[in-house]
Amino acid sequence: MSCSFRPSCFVGEFDEEGVKEFSAALHRFTVRGTGRAIFNQGEPADCCYFLCDGLVKLTRVLKEGDEVILDLLSPPNGLAIPGVRPGK
Repeated sequence: MSCSFRPSCFVGEFDEEGVKEFSAALHRFTVRGTGRAIFNQGEPADCCYFLCDGLVKLTRVLKEGDEVILDLLSPPNGLAIPGVRPGK
């Protein structure tokens, strides 16, 4: 099984069976269009996201209302959300 994340993150430690199990547990969805949100600031963190195609602009809105760009992400990349614990 081919996985573009294998060389660059934790799945690189998985054997073929581990990659298959990990892949089977993923929920896949597509977000199309500029300005569409994957998740919003302040929402509870309940999962991690892996970017397989396209670009993601990671932003934060400051108290004053200004939007600050934290990062521009491209594949293979993960949006690891602090505090997320599998099975919790």
